[in-house]
Amino acid sequence: MKFEEALNAMLSGSPVGRETDYNHVRVYLVKGSIDLPPETIEQDADDVVSAMETPIQLRYFDAGDTGSITRLPRFDALDTEGNTVTGWLPTAADLFAIDWEILD
Repeated sequence: MKFEEALNAMLSGSPVGRETDYNHVRVYLVKGSIDLPPETIEQDADDVVSAMETPIQLRYFDAGDTGSITRLPRFDALDTEGNTVTGWLPTAADLFAIDWEILD
């Protein structure tokens, strides 16, 4: 599948990978954290919060501890040795690749 479809899968909570990526075996969404009650986030999942002047849907956040700072959502990846790559960003090749697949 195309990267656009892989991105939508990640945003829906499914990890993805590329058949020919020999560096990263699994890419996935890590939700951010925000100082809001859990019921607010659940009920207002389509509402938007402004984080660093960027509107982001609340569905991509978990409730944080009272008084905590906002931690933005991000994508992480697992490499072939099982290490976590924090803050994964796609390469140009990733964006144009058509070998993305949803992983279990």
